[in-house]
Amino acid sequence: MKRYLFLILLLFVQIISFCQYRIDWQNCYGTIHQDYVAGIVETNDGFLLEGTIINTAYTWSTGILIKINSEGDTIWQTTYDKILDLCQIHNSDYIIMNPDTLLYPGTHFGNIGLRKIDADRNTIWEKAYGNEFGMTKGDFMGCATSDGGYVGCSSYCYAGGDISHYWGGSADVWVIRVDNNGDMVWETSVGTTGCEFVSSIQQTDDGGFLMAITNIVPGTGNMMCEEHQKVNGIPYLVKLDPNGNVEWSICYGSDHYYTNINGVIVLEDGYLLYGETTADDGDFEGAGYHLGYHAGMSTHPRLSDVYLMKIDFDFNIIWCRCYGGRGDEFPTKVFQNDDGGFTVFAATKSIDGDVQSYNRLPYDPHYYIGFVSCVSWIFRVDHNGELLWERVTGGNYDSAQTYPRDVIKHNDKEYTVASQMTYYEPGWETYDINCPYNANMPGSGINFWVYHITDTFDYDNVGEVEDNENVVGLEIHPNPARDILNISFADDSECQSVEIYAIDGRLLKTQIDNFDKINIADLTSGLYLIKVRMSDGSEFTERIVKE
Repeated sequence: MKRYLFLILLLFVQIISFCQYRIDWQNCYGTIHQDYVAGIVETNDGFLLEGTIINTAYTWSTGILIKINSEGDTIWQTTYDKILDLCQIHNSDYIIMNPDTLLYPGTHFGNIGLRKIDADRNTIWEKAYGNEFGMTKGDFMGCATSDGGYVGCSSYCYAGGDISHYWGGSADVWVIRVDNNGDMVWETSVGTTGCEFVSSIQQTDDGGFLMAITNIVPGTGNMMCEEHQKVNGIPYLVKLDPNGNVEWSICYGSDHYYTNINGVIVLEDGYLLYGETTADDGDFEGAGYHLGYHAGMSTHPRLSDVYLMKIDFDFNIIWCRCYGGRGDEFPTKVFQNDDGGFTVFAATKSIDGDVQSYNRLPYDPHYYIGFVSCVSWIFRVDHNGELLWERVTGGNYDSAQTYPRDVIKHNDKEYTVASQMTYYEPGWETYDINCPYNANMPGSGINFWVYHITDTFDYDNVGEVEDNENVVGLEIHPNPARDILNISFADDSECQSVEIYAIDGRLLKTQIDNFDKINIADLTSGLYLIKVRMSDGSEFTERIVKE
């Protein structure tokens, strides 16, 4: 029998986990005010960073665009109206989305405003779309189209003006397509008589569009779900044809708990959905949700895990898995790797469960679940969703929200991450953050933090190994387990020791007798490695899950 060396990779985590990737360069950018990064776009000679500046009194805000080179040095920066989305289209031109309040003054969140600029920041055209009621949240998602135009969407709650239809309820998703001159090609409303918000939109190979939408309040409309109708929080995939008509929609979820969809990846054999969930029933039954409550009290709301769900083109679930601990987790970006697995950039507030590398960033000893700041959590899974490695990155758990806002993938090894950090004085311990003190802006509060990482593990040399025939009769059960692990041995097998490791390689428990029953009741819920050493020198390693 042969095993792929992913188990051996995990066995060596104690050697490589804290050097799983290196930070090649990093820098901080901003002003003396509070600077919140929203996205990053790769250019021919570097990157564009987009975000928002808010003054310390929170009485005004504006958008900021920063151009940096491929090594993080600032080339220029400029301000616009508040930027909600930045997208590169053909010929090095860009579309900036901002909440427009000129088309219909008085709207609280504004309408959809688009500004097309060139690489030198010159405005080519600027237009606005919407009605007198405006957007319901001021959020926006968009993408470039293959013909040099743009498609965007946001949440609205009334028809009128440019919006021809509204399904009713609290909010629908309004989608517009414009050509390269900003003229509207078509518009459509996607939703129900309930409430919907959009998380992502992308163009598909047939010229249509794939949308990730969360239904907050169930209802009827042009996206339908016959299951999970009694739950507030249902993730949908919605497919539009090139003319904006709904071709199909499909939903997944729980019968009792909230789930949100953040994005979708189109695969060769289906789709990968990702988001956050508090569910352990319905489509998430058996996915490994880590139960946690705000402030650690069962009377408070449940906290979310990251989930990955792979489905085929017939919408059958191939696998669904949850990742996290007792705190909150949510994903920012997920990328498919060449080996069929996935790399996930997420935020975490956990110090247990799958988040075993939390000890890299010291946290307040009075850690209070649900109240600490989010830090970056990066992990990689194989093609079946099995966790391979994980690592937290950023400042400590009391610093600014240093989780990724956006990520650029260069290849399976290299990524550029746009995050945030809090101003620090020279000599302060900042862990992974090592910038020139917020661009020499003392007391500036929150600034952009951008860093480039390289995965240092040599996946090309991951091969196959033979299982030792002397331990073929060894069996570990149940798995997952709550209190006791039972180990069954072949009649002629003699065990020397049993060791249990955290996923970051720390040895947690060693047992040198009574091998048939291993007490794991004192371990927190999560993923572990168990290593059985035999008297003939052979070893057996397996992943176990503590419930």
